[in-house]
Amino acid sequence: ARLRAAEKREQRAAAVVAELTKVVKEQRTQLIERSRGAREGDREVRDALKQALSELETERRERKKNHQDTQSLAHLERELEEERFTVDQLRRDAESLRSENLQLRGALEEW
Repeated sequence: ARLRAAEKREQRAAAVVAELTKVVKEQRTQLIERSRGAREGDREVRDALKQALSELETERRERKKNHQDTQSLAHLERELEEERFTVDQLRRDAESLRSENLQLRGALEEW
């Protein structure tokens, strides 16, 4: 009887161990699947962040180029204004020389 009781206890213990082993394997499988899902989620987040960073960098370069273009345009506008001033000054000088030339011709004719 003792031997039979010991065998039954041993069988129950083996059944419990088998059941626990099954539960542990299932939980391990679930954890592995969750971990894979989390890694895929992390990868998606990293890819999205890389894409956003790339877009920000592109926008920053465009803004920098636009700023440089704006500065260049302002510089060209200043140069154009200086050139206009020079042209106006040359016109005034030419008009003055023409007037002086006419006066000299008139003086020569009177002579």
